[in-house]
Amino acid sequence: MNKIAIITGGSKGIGEALVNVYGKNGYKVYSLSRTLDRGNAETNIYEVRVDLNDANATSGTLDFIFKDIGDIDIGKIVLINNAGTLGNIGPLEKSNLSQIQSVINVNFTAAAILCAKFIEKAQKLNAEKSIVNISSGAATRAYFGWSLYCSTKAAIEMLTQCIAKEQNEKTNGVKCIAIIPGVVDTAMQTEVRQSSPEDFTSHQRFMDLKENNLLSDPATVAVKIFAADQDQTIHSGEIVSVREN
Repeated sequence: MNKIAIITGGSKGIGEALVNVYGKNGYKVYSLSRTLDRGNAETNIYEVRVDLNDANATSGTLDFIFKDIGDIDIGKIVLINNAGTLGNIGPLEKSNLSQIQSVINVNFTAAAILCAKFIEKAQKLNAEKSIVNISSGAATRAYFGWSLYCSTKAAIEMLTQCIAKEQNEKTNGVKCIAIIPGVVDTAMQTEVRQSSPEDFTSHQRFMDLKENNLLSDPATVAVKIFAADQDQTIHSGEIVSVREN
């Protein structure tokens, strides 16, 4: 039976690592990102360019993918909402309208659109179906300078739980979980360290994590996320932490 993975933010960081893990485990992978720069020849990895800030383009991407999948027999299909952005680091009043809209669009609105479209399109499939939403410890911990990031991650966790409650009422519904990866050595962490202590008062903590080699490796985290997706003992609606820090 064929296995399909749809992964947002697949060109770098955790997303790129997830694309590699699922690809190596026999999945046909659709890697969604604004840039197409993997530069490799894996025949089971398909790059799809999409700007998640554009709601219509985001929705249309799922239409395209399911049309491309066609009528093949599918044993497992998963959507992983991994893409995310910190936006402007600093007190909320320092963010302009465009910056506010962009963070909400990428971190939450796009994920909600993709979840809705995925559930709709996957209804007819007699397959194992799952959604994995990448959350953060910031979903339940307020940070000075991360108002929008914290808020949208909290929204992602509630979205996950609501979807699970809805889908649990259906026969062969979509399993939906959220995963907290911990602090991972990605470009986002570089962005955090380049911010000013005035705009981000937890700046020193993240500097210390890097200096003490306490950041998690994206490849290691991706393996743990893959394992959680396969784990039948994890129930729909659960918020799962794989964090090391």
